[in-house]
Amino acid sequence: MPFRKKKFDNPLEAGRYFLQLKTQEGMSVEKISEACEKSVPAVYKYIALAEAPQSVLDAIDEGRIPPTRVIRIIDKHKKQKSKLSLEKMVMNAIEQREANKTIMESQGISKLTVKSRLAAFQDELKHTKTRNAKLLLDFAEKLNQGAPVSELVAMAQPKR
Repeated sequence: MPFRKKKFDNPLEAGRYFLQLKTQEGMSVEKISEACEKSVPAVYKYIALAEAPQSVLDAIDEGRIPPTRVIRIIDKHKKQKSKLSLEKMVMNAIEQREANKTIMESQGISKLTVKSRLAAFQDELKHTKTRNAKLLLDFAEKLNQGAPVSELVAMAQPKR
Protein backbone atom coordinates (compact mmCIF):
# COMPACT_ATOMS: atom_id res chain seq x y z
CA MET A 1 0.00 0.00 0.00
CA PRO A 2 1.62 3.27 -0.99
CA PHE A 3 1.51 5.99 1.62
CA ARG A 4 -1.05 8.70 1.15
CA LYS A 5 -1.84 11.52 3.47
CA LYS A 6 -5.34 11.23 4.85
CA LYS A 7 -7.84 13.08 6.98
CA PHE A 8 -9.19 11.01 9.86
CA ASP A 9 -12.62 11.14 11.45
CA ASN A 10 -11.26 10.12 14.85
CA PRO A 11 -8.07 9.01 16.62
CA LEU A 12 -8.96 5.32 16.38
CA GLU A 13 -9.15 5.52 12.59
CA ALA A 14 -5.76 7.25 12.57
CA GLY A 15 -4.32 4.64 14.93
CA ARG A 16 -5.52 1.78 12.77
CA TYR A 17 -3.98 3.41 9.69
CA PHE A 18 -0.67 4.15 11.44
CA LEU A 19 -0.53 0.61 12.83
CA GLN A 20 -1.10 -0.77 9.34
CA LEU A 21 1.71 1.41 7.97
CA LYS A 22 4.00 0.23 10.74
CA THR A 23 3.24 -3.49 10.65
CA GLN A 24 2.38 -4.17 7.02
CA GLU A 25 4.50 -1.54 5.29
CA GLY A 26 7.40 -1.57 7.73
CA MET A 27 7.41 2.20 8.17
CA SER A 28 9.03 3.52 11.32
CA VAL A 29 7.02 5.70 13.67
CA GLU A 30 9.35 8.57 12.83
CA LYS A 31 8.63 8.19 9.09
CA ILE A 32 4.89 7.96 9.74
CA SER A 33 5.13 11.06 11.92
CA GLU A 34 6.97 12.99 9.25
CA ALA A 35 4.69 11.88 6.43
CA CYS A 36 1.48 12.58 8.36
CA GLU A 37 2.71 15.81 9.91
CA LYS A 38 1.97 14.49 13.41
CA SER A 39 4.35 14.44 16.34
CA VAL A 40 6.10 11.18 17.15
CA PRO A 41 4.37 10.95 20.58
CA ALA A 42 0.99 11.47 18.89
CA VAL A 43 1.64 8.63 16.45
CA TYR A 44 2.67 6.35 19.34
CA LYS A 45 -0.54 7.28 21.18
CA TYR A 46 -2.72 6.56 18.16
CA ILE A 47 -0.99 3.20 17.62
CA ALA A 48 -1.40 2.30 21.31
CA LEU A 49 -5.10 3.10 20.95
CA ALA A 50 -5.40 0.80 17.92
CA GLU A 51 -3.64 -1.96 19.89
CA ALA A 52 -6.04 -1.72 22.85
CA PRO A 53 -7.95 -4.87 23.87
CA GLN A 54 -10.89 -5.74 21.64
CA SER A 55 -13.44 -5.00 24.37
CA VAL A 56 -12.07 -1.44 24.57
CA LEU A 57 -12.20 -1.03 20.79
CA ASP A 58 -15.78 -2.35 20.81
CA ALA A 59 -16.74 0.17 23.50
CA ILE A 60 -15.30 2.99 21.36
CA ASP A 61 -17.12 1.73 18.25
CA GLU A 62 -20.38 1.51 20.24
CA GLY A 63 -19.96 5.12 21.41
CA ARG A 64 -19.71 4.20 25.09
CA ILE A 65 -16.42 6.07 25.49
CA PRO A 66 -14.62 8.51 23.18
CA PRO A 67 -11.23 7.48 21.79
CA THR A 68 -9.60 10.63 23.20
CA ARG A 69 -10.64 9.54 26.72
CA VAL A 70 -9.12 6.11 26.10
CA ILE A 71 -5.85 7.75 25.01
CA ARG A 72 -5.76 9.63 28.34
CA ILE A 73 -6.39 6.36 30.19
CA ILE A 74 -3.58 4.66 28.22
CA ASP A 75 -1.23 7.52 29.23
CA LYS A 76 -2.31 7.25 32.86
CA HIS A 77 -1.93 3.45 32.79
CA LYS A 78 1.64 3.75 31.50
CA LYS A 79 2.68 6.59 33.83
CA GLN A 80 1.24 5.05 36.97
CA LYS A 81 2.20 1.49 36.07
CA SER A 82 -1.26 0.61 37.32
CA LYS A 83 -1.98 -2.81 38.75
CA LEU A 84 -5.35 -2.64 37.03
CA SER A 85 -5.41 -3.75 33.43
CA LEU A 86 -6.02 -1.16 30.74
CA GLU A 87 -9.28 -2.91 29.99
CA LYS A 88 -10.43 -2.63 33.64
CA MET A 89 -9.46 1.06 33.79
CA VAL A 90 -11.48 1.76 30.64
CA MET A 91 -14.48 -0.23 31.90
CA ASN A 92 -14.34 1.71 35.19
CA ALA A 93 -14.34 4.98 33.21
CA ILE A 94 -17.34 3.78 31.18
CA GLU A 95 -19.23 2.91 34.37
CA GLN A 96 -18.46 6.37 35.77
CA ARG A 97 -19.59 8.06 32.54
CA GLU A 98 -22.84 6.10 32.58
CA ALA A 99 -23.44 6.96 36.25
CA ASN A 100 -22.80 10.65 35.53
CA LYS A 101 -25.15 10.50 32.55
CA THR A 102 -27.88 8.92 34.70
CA ILE A 103 -27.48 11.64 37.33
CA MET A 104 -27.62 14.39 34.72
CA GLU A 105 -30.69 12.87 33.07
CA SER A 106 -32.47 12.48 36.42
CA GLN A 107 -31.93 16.19 37.04
CA GLY A 108 -32.97 17.17 33.53
CA ILE A 109 -29.51 18.41 32.60
CA SER A 110 -28.14 17.81 29.12
CA LYS A 111 -24.53 18.06 27.95
CA LEU A 112 -25.57 21.07 25.89
CA THR A 113 -26.93 22.76 29.01
CA VAL A 114 -23.73 22.08 30.90
CA LYS A 115 -21.56 23.31 28.02
CA SER A 116 -23.56 26.51 27.57
CA ARG A 117 -23.45 27.24 31.32
CA LEU A 118 -19.74 26.48 31.33
CA ALA A 119 -19.13 28.81 28.38
CA ALA A 120 -21.00 31.64 30.12
CA PHE A 121 -19.03 30.97 33.32
CA GLN A 122 -15.73 31.04 31.41
CA ASP A 123 -16.65 34.32 29.69
CA GLU A 124 -17.46 35.88 33.03
CA LEU A 125 -14.18 34.68 34.58
CA LYS A 126 -12.02 35.94 31.71
CA HIS A 127 -12.65 39.50 32.85
CA THR A 128 -11.35 38.77 36.35
CA LYS A 129 -7.64 38.82 37.14
CA THR A 130 -7.57 37.07 40.55
CA ARG A 131 -5.77 33.80 41.24
CA ASN A 132 -9.02 32.11 42.21
CA ALA A 133 -10.63 33.14 38.93
CA LYS A 134 -7.69 31.62 37.05
CA LEU A 135 -8.06 28.37 39.01
CA LEU A 136 -11.78 28.30 38.27
CA LEU A 137 -11.15 28.96 34.59
CA ASP A 138 -8.60 26.11 34.47
CA PHE A 139 -11.11 23.87 36.24
CA ALA A 140 -13.86 24.81 33.77
CA GLU A 141 -11.59 24.10 30.79
CA LYS A 142 -10.64 20.66 32.18
CA LEU A 143 -14.30 19.91 32.84
CA ASN A 144 -15.22 20.95 29.31
CA GLN A 145 -12.48 18.69 27.90
CA GLY A 146 -13.96 15.70 29.74
CA ALA A 147 -11.19 15.32 32.31
CA PRO A 148 -11.66 12.42 34.71
CA VAL A 149 -13.38 13.18 38.00
CA SER A 150 -10.22 12.33 39.97
CA GLU A 151 -8.31 15.06 38.11
CA LEU A 152 -11.08 17.58 38.79
CA VAL A 153 -11.18 16.65 42.48
CA ALA A 154 -7.41 17.05 42.72
CA MET A 155 -7.70 20.54 41.19
CA ALA A 156 -10.43 21.50 43.66
CA GLN A 157 -8.50 20.42 46.73
CA PRO A 158 -6.47 23.16 48.42
CA LYS A 159 -2.70 22.94 47.97
CA ARG A 160 -0.69 22.46 51.13
